Amino acid sequence: MNPIHLHIILVHVPVAALLFGALSLKIGTFWKSRPAQILGYATIFGGILAAFASGATGEEAEEALEALGGFSHDLIHAHEEAAEGFMIGIWSLAAVALIGFVLLLRNHTKATLFAWIVLIYASIVS
Repeated sequence: MNPIHLHIILVHVPVAALLFGALSLKIGTFWKSRPAQILGYATIFGGILAAFASGATGEEAEEALEALGGFSHDLIHAHEEAAEGFMIGIWSLAAVALIGFVLLLRNHTKATLFAWIVLIYASIVS
């Protein structure tokens, strides 16, 4: 498997994981199910890690595409710019999700509020 294939595979995992995590968090919050909420946060954290992995493979995939030729440098650059914006959203989501997860584990009164914030934000970022 070359860097291009690896990047193509990894780039879709964060989107799916964030959406599934947000759905699980919504179900868990609506039904007041702590295990479903924990699953939602865990899936969101997995999506965040996959986003970092995808970003790490991007540069190598870009170099491989440029070596192949026949690809627009402007198109690759636009993709790279979009990925940088996505990563800003991922970093901020990681911070908010970590706060929400800690509040959930501590049974804090604001845990539900943060769960809703995280699920909405994860849906937007993905």
